[in-house]
Amino acid sequence: MATPTTCPLCRSSHGELILRIRTTPVHQHVTGATEAEARACPRAEVALTLCRACGFVFNQAFAPQLLRYSPGYENAQTYSNVFQSYLGSLVADLARRYELAGKTVVEIGCGQGTFLQRLQAVTGCKGIGFDPSYNAERGVHREDCTFVASVYDVAHPDSHGDIVCARHLVEHLSRPLDLIQDFRRALPARSGFAWMETPRLEWILEQRAFWDIFYEHCSYFTMPVLASLFTSHGFAVSSHRATFADQYQWIEARPAPHGGDAAQSSVDGLARELRDFAEAWTTWRDAWQQKLHVLSRRGPCVVWGAGAKGVMFLNHLDAGAEVVQGVVDLNPHKQGRFVSGTGQPIVAPDSVRKIGARTVLVANSNYLAEIRDILAHEGCEADVHLLEQPTS
Repeated sequence: MATPTTCPLCRSSHGELILRIRTTPVHQHVTGATEAEARACPRAEVALTLCRACGFVFNQAFAPQLLRYSPGYENAQTYSNVFQSYLGSLVADLARRYELAGKTVVEIGCGQGTFLQRLQAVTGCKGIGFDPSYNAERGVHREDCTFVASVYDVAHPDSHGDIVCARHLVEHLSRPLDLIQDFRRALPARSGFAWMETPRLEWILEQRAFWDIFYEHCSYFTMPVLASLFTSHGFAVSSHRATFADQYQWIEARPAPHGGDAAQSSVDGLARELRDFAEAWTTWRDAWQQKLHVLSRRGPCVVWGAGAKGVMFLNHLDAGAEVVQGVVDLNPHKQGRFVSGTGQPIVAPDSVRKIGARTVLVANSNYLAEIRDILAHEGCEADVHLLEQPTS
């Protein structure tokens, strides 16, 4: 087993500590029933490290036993029409390029099964999903979709399929190779495909999105490193592209006896970008803290989005209710609860006007137009500020 200072991918000991965050919530998608409960959430350290041998970026201080993925874990994005549209385009694209009727698709880390159910409805495939946070009481049950409320287990009778996929899972794993091995076990020896979606480290660096660094994500991939993860372990990459306005990357690969060629990138160049990002961290954080105090003096301020970006923006700034009065989210399962770490109440969109918000901070530019439309519908004339600050 790799030691904390050994690269989880290539096992090199040539790691460079890039950024240390002494304390941050362990979970950003676990809310509190009260403000006190939310503020008393478990915390841990992030020690962001670059492997100088292969370019993989990981949290060498990560302790997986601190995480608890259970039905109380709430990360659904599908209450947004924007995200529903993105998911629909992803499913339509797969339906065009693959003949899935009658095939079995296994999803590792399926959440509440939304992607798998949409894929089944469009393509006629059989879906099998594994996730310890799956809640059967929330699910929309389809005859050809089976869900297992546990981590993926190759010994499970439904563990094998013609296609295997994992969306937004590998970044949560301290041993990403385990997932690649699961892919190989789930697929026929010489056929089938693997699909994976995960954030792009390049986007985080380009957008100065320091709030996209958090404890749950212990593994960060540039596109060349993700491709190499597959090609170095018995897969040939057939398609690999940036998606969701470049925030994510989507990769498809098939089993191959000798793997394939992966794109190469300069670890030195990545190291420079990461060092620049780390050196500017406190400057960006301090500037935002000052800006929040200025904005809060004008009137109530809220963050839109109680997902990872919004929650970690508040926590990295240690911004309490004295400067940000609430967090707006479309997900009804988060409304009425409180943000992990900083303790703001999570409210529905119709509360923005009731709060009298003068400022709305948008944590993700993909939802900006949707948010403006909702604010207009609610008769709220608050100023809208986007968190992202591109480097160029």
